[in-house]
Amino acid sequence: LTVLQRIDQSIKSIVGHATHVSVYVFTTEWERKDVEGALFIVERSNYPHHQIIIMNRQNMNNMTQAVSDKLKLDVNQYLMFQSEEPCEYGSQITVSTAHGIWFHSDEERDNISSILTKIVQECREKLKIEKSDSFEANYSPGIASNIIEAISSTENKKPIVLSKGQLKETLEELIQDDLFIDMLHMKYLARAVRKESTL
Repeated sequence: LTVLQRIDQSIKSIVGHATHVSVYVFTTEWERKDVEGALFIVERSNYPHHQIIIMNRQNMNNMTQAVSDKLKLDVNQYLMFQSEEPCEYGSQITVSTAHGIWFHSDEERDNISSILTKIVQECREKLKIEKSDSFEANYSPGIASNIIEAISSTENKKPIVLSKGQLKETLEELIQDDLFIDMLHMKYLARAVRKESTL
């Protein structure tokens, strides 16, 4: 940990470790990079809050990759990843490049894959909650939602009745409202997560 903190003072802890890996990158075909050494998944005090670091034994250029909701993972013989977040290797920075990591130990590969998958899922869940909270805090009902409210309200104990044409226009307006669709989608996702957690 002390050695890693010399490189990056914002590192708080090590959450995963593999003793020896080699890195491949895909351009038109898979090519081995001159990156080889111990792999660490670290937790940081600032963004990105998690990061992959490979302490390169080949040269002085270590490799770092942010672990966030944007990281796409796949595992077979290698741990493959791609991200919109930058992957840094010395002074080189690549974005959305496919990488493959070969592990000396299959057990370490599976363990690192499991840790990364969990972190990425947590990032995505947190992002969904933040989007939902932000939407609900900033959503100001428009004409369509006012009409919907009017449908269920009463005036002098008499229900307000919309014609079929007015109802159709209201529904069409709601379907065109991105905020309304986002709200419905977030409610659906929250319900799906609750349902999954009860299974």
